[in-house]
Amino acid sequence: MIYDFILIGCLWMIFAISYFSQKKGFSYNNGKILLTTIPINEVYSQEVQEIRKNGLKSFKLLHLVFFIISFLPLLTKTDIEILLYIGTIFAYVISLGVLANKYIKQMRKLKKEKNFASFTRKYVDFTVSKEIDKQKLPIFLWLIPLVVFIGGFSIFGTFSDMELILFICLSTTLIAMIFMGLFWRRSKISVISENKEKNLYINKMKIIKLQNKIFTLVNFYSVLFLVLIYLQKMDKYSFLPFVGYIISITFFVVYIIYTINKIDMEISSNIEDDKFIEDQDEYYDIFGYKNPNDPRLLVPDPMNTGNTVINRGNKKGKILFAFSNILVAFVIIIALALSFEKDWKVEISDTVKISTMLYKENIKQSDIEKVELLDKFPNKRAIRMNGGATKEKAYGNFSLEGEGNVRLYVFNKTDKVIKISRKNEKTVYINMRTNEETEQLFEKLKNFVDK
Repeated sequence: MIYDFILIGCLWMIFAISYFSQKKGFSYNNGKILLTTIPINEVYSQEVQEIRKNGLKSFKLLHLVFFIISFLPLLTKTDIEILLYIGTIFAYVISLGVLANKYIKQMRKLKKEKNFASFTRKYVDFTVSKEIDKQKLPIFLWLIPLVVFIGGFSIFGTFSDMELILFICLSTTLIAMIFMGLFWRRSKISVISENKEKNLYINKMKIIKLQNKIFTLVNFYSVLFLVLIYLQKMDKYSFLPFVGYIISITFFVVYIIYTINKIDMEISSNIEDDKFIEDQDEYYDIFGYKNPNDPRLLVPDPMNTGNTVINRGNKKGKILFAFSNILVAFVIIIALALSFEKDWKVEISDTVKISTMLYKENIKQSDIEKVELLDKFPNKRAIRMNGGATKEKAYGNFSLEGEGNVRLYVFNKTDKVIKISRKNEKTVYINMRTNEETEQLFEKLKNFVDK
């Protein structure tokens, strides 16, 4: 049951973050509604508001539907729930794209029919740009939180078991946070008025204040992550550090989304004239941004708060876009293969060979100390180092409390399990889909050892 609620909790987190992030696209932000540049005096016109409200209503209904669908994994007691989980995410992303694309097309059709004025002139305020550059934090300062974290870990941390896994997760997250700060540090200067003081105020809020907030949070998180590492070291079989990690990251994402939305609302409400809004509708589509005249690799996403999109208009962007999609597909394929792999194959001849897609054992008779048939798997806390762990089975490298690192090939619904103790090697726990098959395998292993 805990496994089910972990999956459902992950879905809810994806839906919630996506909802508050993408809701921005249905409101007027920096001259755009639904990726369409709308003149200021037309924003509250009946036609524009009707499309916006209908789109937002459908957007909310979509999330309600998928909230209900998220309970489907509870209806199955097999590993098909993994397929349901991945399928739900895919269906959600596709549905969201189709819905957004529908209302984007309606808004752009209205813009064309009404012949809304558009501006392509780009305004630059060099005075403000120079002043903002002076107030940006030096790039080397952004390395401080990473140095603090890695330095602290090197003092009391160890590259073993769960500490290593947690270290990889935390350091990767910290780097992502630093990257976000550096990305916003390089944000374009917004020109919303002919008043330089007003432009300076807006850009201080948009770039400097946001930069400082992210920098403060990253430094705080570098220390918090060390605390999580320390807690993991005190009890390596505890899941509390990972729970703390998920909660802290969720807070960071929600806070950043809230802060950026607030900044965007402030900028939008202070734009004085349409001439300060650059119409780039032709470069934005449902897949992101495609502008061959823009040398940037990543640009802010008008539809998703705090998100960035790849510029598919240049060569580097095309390569990164293709690579990221291939990587996602690869991860999904591997996850599905691990979840739906057939029974492990056991061959007994001169050695005992156990084969799965990723793991293989070749156990010599002389390496075996003892073979035992247990009535049930030891009631001890275990953590997965690598491998697969689903509702039906667990296989790969695990650490078992009181025994250390072991290799598992275990079907969870089978009571009996065989324990193969080896000399100077990991203990192997293995069973088959039924108790009868497990008992038959035990007799063969026992004969192999005794011969």
